[in-house]
Amino acid sequence: MMRPAEQYELFGTVCNGEAAEADRQMLECLLTDDAEARRRYLNYITLHTQLRDRIQGMAVTRKVVPQARFHMRRWAAVAALVLVAGMLWIIVPSKSTPKHAEPSEQTHSVALVTNLDRAVFDDGGAIELGGELAPGMLALRSGRVQVMFNSGAVVDLTGPCRFRMIDAGRAMLDGGSLLAYVPERGRGFTVEGPGGVRVVDLGTRFTMTVDELRQTRVLVLEGTVALSLSDGRVDQQVELLTAGYEMIADPMHRTLVRMDNSHGPITITGDAVLTSGPADGTIYRHTDTAKGGGAFEHQDLIVGSATGPADYNGIAMFRLPQRTPNGLSRAELRLTVATEGRLPNANVDVWALGYVSSPIKPSSKWMLTADADDRTGQTLGVEPTDAKPVKIADDMIPADSFHERDYTWQTDTTQSTALCDYINSLYEQGAEAGDWLVIRINPDAPVGNTYDGVAHPFAAIRFGGSHRVAPDRRACLLLSVSEKVNADVVPSQNHE
Repeated sequence: MMRPAEQYELFGTVCNGEAAEADRQMLECLLTDDAEARRRYLNYITLHTQLRDRIQGMAVTRKVVPQARFHMRRWAAVAALVLVAGMLWIIVPSKSTPKHAEPSEQTHSVALVTNLDRAVFDDGGAIELGGELAPGMLALRSGRVQVMFNSGAVVDLTGPCRFRMIDAGRAMLDGGSLLAYVPERGRGFTVEGPGGVRVVDLGTRFTMTVDELRQTRVLVLEGTVALSLSDGRVDQQVELLTAGYEMIADPMHRTLVRMDNSHGPITITGDAVLTSGPADGTIYRHTDTAKGGGAFEHQDLIVGSATGPADYNGIAMFRLPQRTPNGLSRAELRLTVATEGRLPNANVDVWALGYVSSPIKPSSKWMLTADADDRTGQTLGVEPTDAKPVKIADDMIPADSFHERDYTWQTDTTQSTALCDYINSLYEQGAEAGDWLVIRINPDAPVGNTYDGVAHPFAAIRFGGSHRVAPDRRACLLLSVSEKVNADVVPSQNHE
């Protein structure tokens, strides 16, 4: 019989990814036959994950990576356990339904909680790290929850989010966003959306978002998924999406729309027009700072204030093209008003914050209601980590000036030169084709809701983002290269 010390040595070998096939078979036999060993193993998994996150949180990394890569580091610890840990649900079935889940006729466990980060649920319930989850709804108000299904699929949820666990290989996203990693063992894991939307994983990593219009957006980061839209009787449309491709399923109009930004980074041989996406939108901060802030991806780019009360910044993202030998010769930013308005007491500025590699959601860290920003990329969570944001346009829209719908603002000659120089400098500092330039449009002072005793319930301007307006009204970046073009560069079509 294996002693406890020997068991812990075996657990460590598996968790560190150093286990041979014989070690895995030994662990499988141990967990099958020994209830006390199963308890020790579950405790070890929990402690291992907590320590890994604690160490990563304290470490000062050389490069700040985007949200998706951050979660993959956490998943690396979990993935080493997936093959063997899945037996725990078979060997030790759950006896009850968690408080946060809706009642279900099924009370067996279908998933395990593998990470928690300040999670708050709508019903005030609580779950524990390492806790088993029965089929039911997770109504996450704020924070993050990571669950690992029996099938091996790992799903990261970001609040606010409504996510229903149906069984070990199937779930439904009713609202909000998720990030999923599905190893080969979990191939076929399915996430449904409203109105007959279904995403079937074929061994991949993908994001999925359901917005308030009940549209579902799917972005494939690795591998392949099958996206279908059904009328309840038969699949009317099916699309295969591979890495880098993005699609919106619209149940109301029964359409599947492939996004322009799903193309890989383009090579510019003349002029190109790039539209903002895929994670552009709005970030906000309550005027009562104790209430914090957040982000609304898949939104217009809102600048100003709204009922809440809260201040808003618009965030646009543009995928960097292939670097050319002579660099860019022009970079012009255009923003089109989607909903008219005015800011009574603040001007609107435009800033370049840096770049990220794989955007999932705008970060509330980027929020600004001031005329200066002395933070570095490391504080903001963007690259370059040692550089500060650069103001591209000061007082782009003066305080209390009104612009009607479809008014288009664009950088002037001086501002365009500054933007062009900035983008060229990003390549010198490590940016690569396919990374995403982050642009912020913000008021240079807190806006609030009342001025001189007059209520302004919505003192804001909305610029078109990539998700709510026609392509010709979205934020766009016009780029040109020098006339001296390397003959080896292969021409490609321009994309919006």
